[in-house]
Amino acid sequence: MGLSENKDFASQMDQSTWPKMKKELTKCFSKQPLDHWQDLFEGSDACVEPVFTPEESKHHPPINERDIWVEVDDPNFKLVQRLDLIIQSRRLKKVLDAVNILKKY
Repeated sequence: MGLSENKDFASQMDQSTWPKMKKELTKCFSKQPLDHWQDLFEGSDACVEPVFTPEESKHHPPINERDIWVEVDDPNFKLVQRLDLIIQSRRLKKVLDAVNILKKY
């Protein structure tokens, strides 16, 4: 990425350098399309994830695997989709329901 010589990145825990680092990273990432960065970081131990719009996130496999998009009835609309940001997702609710049933026996 060409940032190893940048002195601001040598002290990444120094919060005073974060605005400069953000600016440099933004510049760097904007030079290539998302596919380039996904290919580059694939299989590495770097903690990197793309930032998606809500619409884009609907098609991202890890989002779909977590089953966090839900359809809800809304009085103002017929049906809306939203991110289920509650920690107790539908999957966890099923597990908790099963645990509660088993507790009865």
